[in-house]
Amino acid sequence: MSEETPAPRPMRPPPPHAWSHIAIAFSLFVLAAAACGGLVVQFMRSRPMDLRGHTALLADNLEDLLVLNRVPREQIQRSPAADGRDDGALWWSFEFDVRVPESISVVGLEKVVASNMPLQDVSVSVEPGHTIRLALGRREFAVVRLAGRPERVDRSAACAGVADQVVRILETCTPPPSSIDRSPAEAFENADTAWTLTRIRAVAPSGLEPDAVRAALEAAVAGQGVDLRTGPSATPSESTFTLSLSGLDCVELVLVGAVAELPAIELPVVPVRPAKTPADGDAALPAYDDLPLNSVDLDDSGAAPAASGAKAAGDAGPRIAIIVDDGGYPGESTEAILGLDTGLTLSILPNCDETTSTAQRAAEKGFEVMLHMPMETNSKSAKFPGSIKIAMTKDEIRALTEKALAQVPGAVGVNNHTGSKFTADEKSMRAFLELVKERGLYFVDSRTTAETVAYTLAQELGVPSAERDVFLDNEADVGKIRTQLTELVDTAKEQGAAIGICHFRPKTAQALAEFLPTLEESGVTLVHASELVH
Repeated sequence: MSEETPAPRPMRPPPPHAWSHIAIAFSLFVLAAAACGGLVVQFMRSRPMDLRGHTALLADNLEDLLVLNRVPREQIQRSPAADGRDDGALWWSFEFDVRVPESISVVGLEKVVASNMPLQDVSVSVEPGHTIRLALGRREFAVVRLAGRPERVDRSAACAGVADQVVRILETCTPPPSSIDRSPAEAFENADTAWTLTRIRAVAPSGLEPDAVRAALEAAVAGQGVDLRTGPSATPSESTFTLSLSGLDCVELVLVGAVAELPAIELPVVPVRPAKTPADGDAALPAYDDLPLNSVDLDDSGAAPAASGAKAAGDAGPRIAIIVDDGGYPGESTEAILGLDTGLTLSILPNCDETTSTAQRAAEKGFEVMLHMPMETNSKSAKFPGSIKIAMTKDEIRALTEKALAQVPGAVGVNNHTGSKFTADEKSMRAFLELVKERGLYFVDSRTTAETVAYTLAQELGVPSAERDVFLDNEADVGKIRTQLTELVDTAKEQGAAIGICHFRPKTAQALAEFLPTLEESGVTLVHASELVH
């Protein structure tokens, strides 16, 4: 039988997959994707936030702030960036060692940094020794160490106050000395302190014994930290007393006429009563917060000049002068203002605890200094010691003004503190302005009333003068002060020049610290008030 090749069988299509197999495969895919997603999420959560670029930018801003406040860049030593890391973030940290120029207050610069950096959501911590720490939340990114000339304590004004007190005691003795000769104060200083020594020589009439004078002095200075000792005398007819403040000799009193060899006579303690002279009347030195914030007696606080009294700029471009009133009180506001641009003009009140020392420090730094002369007001509450009043004689007005000027060394001009009543009285203002002219000073009318004749009369008498255009800090609010500063700039652009008045206040210092570095961009120049009088 022959073999035959079998015919091939026809091929069949494979059977279709069951739906259950597809569902299982899809489920496995979803589970794998979910696992991958979880791994990605876990990775992202474990990955720290990168703040290195932001902290480097903040460090740059800090350095620029120091330079804008007149610290030369070469006197700022900045360390290389050091890595900082915690569970949530990466950042860079820096150390700044800043050598502050002698012309700048270390305390004032410290306050500028402390008030400006929080505007960038930075936490600021100030430590003793002028060390400032900056942080984003709890992540510290900068340590700033400020080094400058140590702040010298100035006790000159306090020493002068002791001398004034000694003279008042002598004047109230019974019988009083036939003459009292007070020499000009001699200035002394060491590395830590500045002070003055005043020598007083009084001729005692018969009946006024050294023991009685000593008893009166001891009663007057008790509890004031003033020590009294009896020193050697040149002759038997002289008695010498030395008063010292915090270990510093500030008054030497020589009482001439009493014979030391005579037995002491029991005399009652000479009563010491407060002096009542035209220098202070019944007014006591008000607390700083009680001073009128706008120097206005509220009868016309919005009074604005009909036409600016400031000298126009000519081809120099628009200019502004900013007068900061009410200097002479101690405190942080004084330090903050003294740390600002020396293009400001500082006006210092007389009869304050730090009148003379503030004026001296301001002049040394390069500020222009004025006397902020207190004048009689229509307000019953806004009174100040040493105010000149319309009921005074011409000699009394001149004597008080001379006394005030003696307390503000370096003053080149004067403006009025309050004075709604005095500046409206032509006779009184004439007596005052004649002395201003004799002393070669300029005068700026603060315009505390629409009834003022001060500027018009100053022009008539040939006194270099101007008048205020804008009050800057009637309200203690940084935003509103910025608005008033903008108005001052706009006024200067319209008129060619403008004068603004503000005060030694914390919010004002903060607003000025932010505004002054930006002034150049506006095309307006800050000048001293003397450049805008005519």
